[in-house]
Amino acid sequence: MTVAGTIVVCGLSAALLAQPQDDARGSFTAWLDGVRAEALTRGIRHEIVERALGDLEEPVAVVIERDRAQTERVLPLEAYLTRRLTPTVVRTGREMMALHHPTLSQV
Repeated sequence: MTVAGTIVVCGLSAALLAQPQDDARGSFTAWLDGVRAEALTRGIRHEIVERALGDLEEPVAVVIERDRAQTERVLPLEAYLTRRLTPTVVRTGREMMALHHPTLSQV
């Protein structure tokens, strides 16, 4: 699989996963069929789509439930940033940027 193909398939999957899900929308299989169809209509070769998506299993419901209860999804962005973006976090980030600048500048 090419890097570009992997990125496109992952992007499609992430975009579709970000959409609200409920039981009325259908099964995981139907959703996955939609991802496959969209990937193919975007020009991704069938063998790449199958290699990327062929062995996916339906997610465990409790994992999805717990993911949706994460603070990042429950709090508005401003409230989340106020809680999490403390002066210590900013200082540590700046220190890490300075420490790893040679490597990061190559990216």
